Amino acid sequence: MLDDMNEHRIDCLTDPWLEPYRDLRHKNWIEASGWFIAEGPLLTERLLNSDYACHSVLLDDRHYARFRPLIPASVPVLRCPQELVERILGFNFHRGVLACGIRKQPQSLEDALAKEQEVGKRTPVVVLHGVQDPENIGGILRTSAALGIETVVIGPGCADPLSRRSLRVSMGNALKLQLVRCHRLERALSALRASGFTIVATSLGPAAETLEDYRCPERLAVLFGNERHGLPNHLLQQSDVLLRIEMADGVDSLNVGVAAGIILHYLSRIAPRVRWE
Repeated sequence: MLDDMNEHRIDCLTDPWLEPYRDLRHKNWIEASGWFIAEGPLLTERLLNSDYACHSVLLDDRHYARFRPLIPASVPVLRCPQELVERILGFNFHRGVLACGIRKQPQSLEDALAKEQEVGKRTPVVVLHGVQDPENIGGILRTSAALGIETVVIGPGCADPLSRRSLRVSMGNALKLQLVRCHRLERALSALRASGFTIVATSLGPAAETLEDYRCPERLAVLFGNERHGLPNHLLQQSDVLLRIEMADGVDSLNVGVAAGIILHYLSRIAPRVRWE
């Protein structure tokens, strides 16, 4: 039970409030759970400052005095000894602060584009297919946020963008983005084209145009594919433009996270400046 300060003292591992945090070493909350976990002070603070609701914050005694004033009165605070935190989680954890966020209801692509239009955004939309590594997802989300990109479409076969590792690699910047889950990218691409977007797909094939030669239109959706196999043929065929990064002999490809950073920086920051040359 919470006291008048919306706090609860944790004294045993069976406390029901601990359910989101228990044995995290052997589990990762998936999207169907409705929860996700932010580890450490930075991610917890970014969760609290985001528009995601928060189930609770777990503080060990050593970090309580420093972090407690940052937590809104509406968010339950669970306080316990540091040694008990490690038993709860199932691994050594010395950062003293965790939080459980509540996932949002799924957002449609149409709603995300409407919100962008309201604020006059013209940055690219990022579309991911089969990006399986949570670190690659997190890196792409961090890059997107850094470049002012608002909307990222998470297609089939992709890692959970709010998994512990993805969120950690994104430095919590995933919480700033409009994340749209889409299991049929063909429909998403059709909707983007109908809204005036040019569909650009990354490809290593000989038909792809080199990045530095491309003069981009006003509205772009940029597709990135699986770490090993790239994008499937049906998505390449549905795209308007194929782009590639010119590489030195003997280097056949780049990590998808690195490639996304190069391409998105060019398309959102450099190409617009040379478009009218």
